[in-house]
Amino acid sequence: MLRLWAGFLLSVLLAMPARGEQVWHFPTPISSNAFVTRHHIEFAERVERETEGALKIVVHAGGSLFKAADIFRAVRTGQVHIGSTGLFLHPSEDPLFALGNLPFLVKDMEEAIKLITISRPALEEVLRRKNLKLIYRALWNPQGLFSARRLESPDDFKGMKIRTYNHTTTRIVQLANGIPTKTEPSEIALAFSTSVIDGSFASGVTGVSQKLWDYIDYYYTMNSAFPTSSVIANLDAWNSLDAGTQTTVVRIAAETERAIQSDVVTMENSYNATMRGAGMSVQELSLELTGYFEKIGRQMASEWMQHAGAEGAAILRDLRSPGPRIPRP
Repeated sequence: MLRLWAGFLLSVLLAMPARGEQVWHFPTPISSNAFVTRHHIEFAERVERETEGALKIVVHAGGSLFKAADIFRAVRTGQVHIGSTGLFLHPSEDPLFALGNLPFLVKDMEEAIKLITISRPALEEVLRRKNLKLIYRALWNPQGLFSARRLESPDDFKGMKIRTYNHTTTRIVQLANGIPTKTEPSEIALAFSTSVIDGSFASGVTGVSQKLWDYIDYYYTMNSAFPTSSVIANLDAWNSLDAGTQTTVVRIAAETERAIQSDVVTMENSYNATMRGAGMSVQELSLELTGYFEKIGRQMASEWMQHAGAEGAAILRDLRSPGPRIPRP
């Protein structure tokens, strides 16, 4: 009962407006110095400025307000009005949430943006049924693998404790004969420093923001996935905004999504250069390991299709069609 009462008080306090304006609190599990978080902050600042104070959004970075796995529910239930989370953390909610995190489904930025575009209508509808509004999606740097040991063959993964963050990454580690280990995004460096993990799926932004070169020596640019985090709003809160404010937020959101996409390649090169400069070995997987993980990816895509049904099949068919590719911003 005490926990329920505390949660109620939190939701009331966070929803209280200041000086007649609407105030939305925006939790994100990623640190404030990550480039995507900087875009979230700029989005919030633009919304307040361009709505002339009708809507103020306060960003809470680094999991300071809610942990990564709790943000989806917090927004859905109205504890906060808006938040950023990886929908891939909740594949049990809908198979579509796992799509963007399937390994080796897309091989480059153009295909990643194409997947975001063709899957958006279906994703918006799934979220609408859950009382949520998709505001924008943030494309992250391609997912690589940080490792405390050199990796040369599939045997090197046996018994390796690898940080995972959802069903998909857990399944990869299981199929690779490793040991799935859960860790909060903000605690990867601590997990390496205390030998809780031997490896972690993550992008270069994690290596730089947490200075992982102080703890491990290897980063493998697998490009296994181009994950996205999704900024979602509570649908009731969204519907309470006047039409002019909604129009302004939608425009700024679309511009923010494109700005993030245009930064990904530049930031990836910068992160890799920074890690190399700090003494970390940044390299591609061997051909043997690449083929090994691509085989795992094909198996996982087949498993996903069994749950995703006709809608999932249609998205993959469109993704693999020879039609024009979505241009890079």
